[in-house]
Amino acid sequence: MQYFRFYADSNVFSAVPTPQVTASVLKALELIKTKPEIRKKLWDNTSYLRKELTERGFDIGKSVNPIFPIMVRDNKKVYQIAKMLQERGIFTIAIVYLAVRTKEARLRASLYYSKRGVLPYYL
Repeated sequence: MQYFRFYADSNVFSAVPTPQVTASVLKALELIKTKPEIRKKLWDNTSYLRKELTERGFDIGKSVNPIFPIMVRDNKKVYQIAKMLQERGIFTIAIVYLAVRTKEARLRASLYYSKRGVLPYYL
């Protein structure tokens, strides 16, 4: 936990992790160790969504993990898209200038274990 506290990118904009976040991270680490099938399904879902988005012409950067950008490059549009996704039950973060350079607005897609119900809304 100490590593996450001092080296996580989110530390730039926040303070120490809350007890809830700490408990969530500890539980996630436990699941990673004890349930390899969850990790495999997460990576399968990540590969699937990255492939589908790329084939449909989306710029998703070069990240190779389950959290990756969907480049929109327009501050107003990125907020509209994030709002639409949130109205459909998909928590997606709009990231705009000052957090990123001007004209590099993006959505942050965070993939989870379940494909059913989530991936179709991105696509």
